[in-house]
Amino acid sequence: MRDGQQVFLMQRTRAGGDARLHDLYSLGIGGHLNPEDGGVLTGLRREFHEEMVADWDPEPRLLGLLKDDDVLVGQVHLGVVFEADAAGRPLAVRETDKLSGRFTHLEDCLTVYERMETWSQLLYDHVTGRRVGPAGSD
Repeated sequence: MRDGQQVFLMQRTRAGGDARLHDLYSLGIGGHLNPEDGGVLTGLRREFHEEMVADWDPEPRLLGLLKDDDVLVGQVHLGVVFEADAAGRPLAVRETDKLSGRFTHLEDCLTVYERMETWSQLLYDHVTGRRVGPAGSD
């Protein structure tokens, strides 16, 4: 999720369900698709409104697929990566007990890069065109 030149950076708390992701940072908003979603875009919008407080729907643009077999989480997940622009519209985390988040400049994400989920590290590397390198944690 972007807002002009800024990206939405979230941090998971220890209240989340997957202990492998506790305290890690994530670029953007994500979740699992369900069979009843009937498709990726419907699942994307459902996850957006489950995790975020917004009175608008994102207009997603497909960036690609993301797969990382080097970590346990990645071995059992395939990511479909989209980009959308908030365009100045308000956006807030819904489940503040499980997540915190804010828009920040992409360069500022380097300060937490080593504490990002590896998917977010790979996405950061791709979007910026540089290779910082994975933290290597599960």
